[in-house]
Amino acid sequence: MPPYTHARSENGMRRTLLYLGLASALYTAVLDVARQRAVPTGSRQGARIVYRHSQLVALHARYPKQLAAGEHWAVVQALADVALQPPPGDGAP
Repeated sequence: MPPYTHARSENGMRRTLLYLGLASALYTAVLDVARQRAVPTGSRQGARIVYRHSQLVALHARYPKQLAAGEHWAVVQALADVALQPPPGDGAP
């Protein structure tokens, strides 16, 4: 299975990171939004778009209190469950 590519805009530059698991890519996206360190533009697996920017921002909106309280492990566990489900709107292009 191909790895997940997480794309983000950081200081005006497009950067991509590769992840073996979707949960790790989602956690990075959620932290990018929470810490305002980068703007996640999307995650894909091969040519298939799995999560778009708006979906990643909506995903972050589920966990602001946990992140603010430093409960990162709870967010990691929740995102592991999210990664097992089909993406919202099936992530189809």
